[in-house]
Amino acid sequence: MHRTSPLALAECRVAKSISDRISRSPDQTLYQRVDTIEAGWQIVQPILDLWSGEPPLAFYEAGSAGPGDADELIASEGRTWRAL
Repeated sequence: MHRTSPLALAECRVAKSISDRISRSPDQTLYQRVDTIEAGWQIVQPILDLWSGEPPLAFYEAGSAGPGDADELIASEGRTWRAL
């Protein structure tokens, strides 16, 4: 006998509830179609895959001149950034 976890049942109920509300909505233009969502993920997923790889993203403080990695990148070609 296959048993479904209470969490899985709850997730199914929530998904069905959302689906029912969308399909009964008088204004279907408020919701994206599945093919539109899938097309968006085809564009976004490769970017997410690249960001999760090497080299890691360089983080820096808001309002600063940017990450030190940017300075090192152009310095390797004998260039510098203009002062802000």
